[in-house]
Amino acid sequence: MSFRHEQLINIMMVAAAGAACGGPRDARDAGDWTLPTPLVVAVGDRPLDVIAGDVDGDGAIDLLTANVGDDTISVRLQREGAWIAGPGDPIAAVFQPHLIALGDVDRDGDLDLVATGHDSGVVALWLGDGAGAFAAAVGSPFVAFAVVRPHNHGLAVGDLDGDGDSDVVVADQEQRAAAVLLGGGGGLTEAPQSPIALGAQTYPPALGDLDGDGRLDLVAPLVGGAAIAVLLGDGVGGFPWMRLVGTAAGRLLSSTDSDPRVWVVVGGRAP
Repeated sequence: MSFRHEQLINIMMVAAAGAACGGPRDARDAGDWTLPTPLVVAVGDRPLDVIAGDVDGDGAIDLLTANVGDDTISVRLQREGAWIAGPGDPIAAVFQPHLIALGDVDRDGDLDLVATGHDSGVVALWLGDGAGAFAAAVGSPFVAFAVVRPHNHGLAVGDLDGDGDSDVVVADQEQRAAAVLLGGGGGLTEAPQSPIALGAQTYPPALGDLDGDGRLDLVAPLVGGAAIAVLLGDGVGGFPWMRLVGTAAGRLLSSTDSDPRVWVVVGGRAP
């Protein structure tokens, strides 16, 4: 049995809820509150972040975790409902991995892996071979913030300059800024305007086309300013226009449904 993406997300939520509160409940079935059995996938020590994607090209969604207990990244390939270690698993990180993401940085059609560390100002990049294995890119890790005490609080991946490969945005809380690294040639290069000052301490950013012009825009919650920063992309990797929108700041994400507009959702404490 293999799982579709939406099925896998439900399973991941089941496992997380089961670990946190003794078992989840399926709110879609008002008449039956039987607790399903959580799916448990063995990975490295103290996984902090998890991502899902088809890294071996078989049409099934695979899992990767950032493990802060042993400074590794686990790769679990889905095989008829079972989860097996990918080739070269675990991946040794050059720092304690905090956040991870997938994207096609070298534009070869295979998913690549990027990672950041909570106390690191660099971005590590591993290029995927399309069969579930990852090799460190030449020049990795790449500098996002050249500071003495980095404090990373965000990682987002998307095509910012319209060239077909994935680019990277990293947010640093203490620097009150976001760094932009453009993908290409199997590596990452700092964008000309990077880092971008946001004016207050920031938490994880998100990318989406907010104004419908076909270009990715950037939004970031400013926990130090009770607002979100909205930056419109220029389609070549820059964000020349920024506006602050007042709200209770918290974790932010963007999503789309049958409505073509992109919605921004912000969570925080009630006043």
